[in-house]
Amino acid sequence: MTGYCESTACRRKYLLTYFGEEFTEKNCGSCDNCDHPKEQFDGTEIGQTILACVRQLPSIWDRAHHRCPDGFRECQDQELPARALPVYNSGTGHSKQQLRTWIHELIRQDYLTRVGDKYPVIRLSQKGLVLLKGQARVMLSVPERQASKVLTPPRREDLVPV
Repeated sequence: MTGYCESTACRRKYLLTYFGEEFTEKNCGSCDNCDHPKEQFDGTEIGQTILACVRQLPSIWDRAHHRCPDGFRECQDQELPARALPVYNSGTGHSKQQLRTWIHELIRQDYLTRVGDKYPVIRLSQKGLVLLKGQARVMLSVPERQASKVLTPPRREDLVPV
């Protein structure tokens, strides 16, 4: 379900593939991703940083506990030996949520793979090794800007009398 919700690809194709059918069109013209595709950028550098962290510290890259971004963001977790990694603190310009989104995109694009059922762990795939060596490029979604919600009281004239 998470894969469907976070996918940047055609949702119709995603569903049909899930149920064993094939959809060969590039654009279905009826889902949000086809009608309003997310803006993408060359995410090779951040992708390589994520893959390097997975490679250097594979034992903590479990998706279930969402500790993935802590490997290269400043974190308070004393059990996490990430501070010794060369990539430690190189992802501080991005939020944990954005890093998780990119990690999930790398999984969907087969640069990373999940291993295990009950406690899945993220590992590098063969395609990921190619990206890590600089022999490939990856496109990732542009970070969404978090709009701050400012609550303003209603104007007196907007209130409906009871």
